[in-house]
Amino acid sequence: MLSLAYSVCCVLLPCILCALFLRRGLNGREWWFHFIWVVLFLLMLAGIFVITGFGSVWDIGRYDEWIRRDEVNTVLFGSQGRMTYILNVFLFVPLGFMLPLIWKEFRSIGRTVLAGAAFSLAIEGSQLFNRRTTDVDDLLMNTLGTVWGFFLWECMRRVMKKLNGQAHSLSRWEPVYYLLLACAGEFFLYNWRLAV
Repeated sequence: MLSLAYSVCCVLLPCILCALFLRRGLNGREWWFHFIWVVLFLLMLAGIFVITGFGSVWDIGRYDEWIRRDEVNTVLFGSQGRMTYILNVFLFVPLGFMLPLIWKEFRSIGRTVLAGAAFSLAIEGSQLFNRRTTDVDDLLMNTLGTVWGFFLWECMRRVMKKLNGQAHSLSRWEPVYYLLLACAGEFFLYNWRLAV
């Protein structure tokens, strides 16, 4: 439980500082409403990090070799088990749903899918350091999950017209900042030795 709380703090700290810095665009109730959605988004990112086993700078030198060829799968559909594919798809559905829900700039499938693929690539890259398998199938399935999440949002938007006008942004690049800062916070601040 301590490890989970520590991981969440590593994500929230840099991102909330960024949100406070960008705050000048919104005021009062409007900002608090947006801020609550941002915190929910960040908690989702932290949950993804915990589930996937995001590597950190503290993993460098922990093992004899930095990159172990037997833990890197570059063969498409070379992983074992369909359940792994299904879980990787469902893991990224919330990302594909929340990006367009919270930010108008991500109401195009191209931007949302690119953000999901880049976030998944960051996770897979970080796993090179912590003895988790870096897998091209995970990248593909996570991106597919982002697509499904976007289409789920699109379906809900058509049914609930109110979803069209609710999004506010502190900056055009706000969600990109959060994705980058969340990855950086987890990579540089999370020390597994302190979480034991």
